[in-house]
Amino acid sequence: MPKLKYFLYLFMLASVTALAAESGRVRNLSYDHEWASNRYYADSLLSEYSRLTPKQLLDTARYHETKGEFDIALTCFNVIINAPETDGGDEWQRYKIDALNNSAIIYYYWMSDHVKAYQLFVDALELCETYPYEEAEYKIYNNIANIYLYLDEYEMAGRYYANALEICADSVGIMLLHNNIADASLKMERLDSAFVHIGKSLQISERHKSKQLSTILYTAASIYREKGLFDSAMHYYELALDDARLNGRVEYEVEILTGLGNLFLDTEQPEKAESYIEQSSDFARWIAWLSMAQLWIYEKKLAVVNGDAKERFEALLENRPDIIENVSSKSIASYIGVTPEYLSVLKRLFSDKLKK
Repeated sequence: MPKLKYFLYLFMLASVTALAAESGRVRNLSYDHEWASNRYYADSLLSEYSRLTPKQLLDTARYHETKGEFDIALTCFNVIINAPETDGGDEWQRYKIDALNNSAIIYYYWMSDHVKAYQLFVDALELCETYPYEEAEYKIYNNIANIYLYLDEYEMAGRYYANALEICADSVGIMLLHNNIADASLKMERLDSAFVHIGKSLQISERHKSKQLSTILYTAASIYREKGLFDSAMHYYELALDDARLNGRVEYEVEILTGLGNLFLDTEQPEKAESYIEQSSDFARWIAWLSMAQLWIYEKKLAVVNGDAKERFEALLENRPDIIENVSSKSIASYIGVTPEYLSVLKRLFSDKLKK
C-alpha cells in the first residue's frame, strides 16, 4: 500500500507539471491541406477530386470519414472550401457550409485540434448569416458550444446551446440540446434549470433510440446526485452504464464509474465501487483502479490527451507507455479520441518508437 501511495503521489506531481507546460503552449494554425503526410500526396488527391461535383465531393468525403481515412475526407472538403465562386447561388454556398462544418468536426472530435475546429465552425457560421441554412446552423452553434464547454466557459456554452435550440426543428437534435443545456447548467450549479432541461431530454428520448442515450442518462444521474437524490442517481448511472457497454462507449464507462465512485463516497459506501470496477472493460478497469477513476478526469486536461492526434499519441508513447503495453487498441483509440483505423495509421508512423 505505501508503494501504491508513493506511485500515485509521483504520478500526480508529474501530471501537475505536464498541465503547467500544456497551458503555456500557443499554436498558430491555418486550415489548408497541411494535414497530408506529404505535399505530393496532397496535390495528387486535389487534382483527382477537383473534377467532381460538390455533391460528389461531400459524399466521397463522408464515405472516407466513416472509414477513418481523414486525409482523404479533408481533401474533398478542402476542394469545396477553396473552389472559386460560381453561379450556383445558395446551393453552392450550402455545400461550402457543409464542408467547413464537417472539416471542423474531424479536427474537433477525431483529432482534438480545438483551435482549428473553432476557426472552421466560425467561418461556417458567418456563411450561414448570408445564406440561411438552419439545418446546418443549429449543429454549428452546438459544436461551438461544445468547444466552450471543453474550455470550461460554461456561460458561453449555454448561450450557443440556447441559440441552437431556438432554430432546431429536429426532435433528436432538440433532445440532445436540452441535455447539453442541462449539463452546462449543472456545471454552473443552476440545478433548477438543469432539472427542467434534462426532464425534457429524457421525455423525448423515450421516443428515440439514440447512440447518445448514455450521455443523457449520465447527465440525469449527475444532476440527481448533486441534488442529493442518491437512489435516483444510482438508477440513472446503472442505465447509463448498461447503454455505454451495449454501444461500446468505453470512455463513458470511465466517466460513469467515476460518478458511481463519487456517489458511493457521498453515501459512505466506498466498498461498493469495487463490484462496478470489476465489471468494466479492460481500459475502464485499468483507469478506475488508479484512485477510483479520478485520474482519468484529471488527465483529460494534460498533454497526453490534448494537441492533435499525432501529438497525443507521441505524448502517450513518451509519458504513459504502460497504457500502450496493457490496454487494447480499441480502448487506446477511444482514450485519445481517434478511430481504431486512425490509431493503426499512427502506430505505423511511430513504429520505430514502438519497437523500443
